[in-house]
Amino acid sequence: MIAALVAAYDSYAAINAQYTFEDGVPSFISANGNATVSSSAEKFKDGSKSIKFTWEGPAELVFNNFADIEASLKVNEAGIMMWVYNPTPMDEPIRFTILDWNMSEICHFDFNADFEGWRAIWMKYVDMLTPSGHYGDTKLKERVTDAAGMIIKVPESAASGTIYIDRVTFSKNRLHNQITPDKQIPENNYNLTRDMWQWCRLWEWEQYPMWAVNPVNAEQSEMLRKVEARLDEWAKTGNPGKEYTAGTLLGRVDKHFEKYGIRRLPDGSVTGAPLLSDDEFNNSLGEMRIRFIRGH
Repeated sequence: MIAALVAAYDSYAAINAQYTFEDGVPSFISANGNATVSSSAEKFKDGSKSIKFTWEGPAELVFNNFADIEASLKVNEAGIMMWVYNPTPMDEPIRFTILDWNMSEICHFDFNADFEGWRAIWMKYVDMLTPSGHYGDTKLKERVTDAAGMIIKVPESAASGTIYIDRVTFSKNRLHNQITPDKQIPENNYNLTRDMWQWCRLWEWEQYPMWAVNPVNAEQSEMLRKVEARLDEWAKTGNPGKEYTAGTLLGRVDKHFEKYGIRRLPDGSVTGAPLLSDDEFNNSLGEMRIRFIRGH
């Protein structure tokens, strides 16, 4: 029984992505403006391919899978999940907007693009903004759900650029309440009230004033010297030795690099198997689990 449970856990992620783009660009995705959308193996967060969106001037990436979006909107506290790779930081956010059939906004959220690399989006519709407040402010039966699609608009200040998108899901189930506000979406989970959900309040706490730094006095310097001496002694007597480090520890590292295809690309960036949280990790697909890496 236990073996069966372990096998099932290794074979399926808690949340498998709805779209992974392994078969190319779906027919419901297109580009507006001086832009192109294509399938790419350059960056990926699932399998070996993602969607590459490149633009020169004002542009939008369009999702016309209206049936999926409408079905998702009808589920209270459902939302959007995806991963975005940004090669070049931008000064202004990327805006995600869900439209109705009159091309009027149902709701939107901004995604700060001042980063390089991969970032995840988990965003409930109830936390998204509308012209009059938040989507969740409206009673469930009165919410607009007749979605025509979603547009992803890059900021005009980014006159040209590229982003990659992978692992897209318009969920049919509610997303959990522990979604974490962060630098990309500081207002995410905006109605969070429980003080003890510390993992959801990390971004809030990071905005607090920094602690004052005082000069180290003689007594503290002596304490640090003793710690340093103890570490030096451990390195001489308690450390397994250079042979163990080179022959065993580094050997394990080499095996992990080979197993997960970790390598440096010509542009200096590093690639390999997708690195994911427990919610999305799927061992049978050769994905890396954050907890696994931390434990090794």
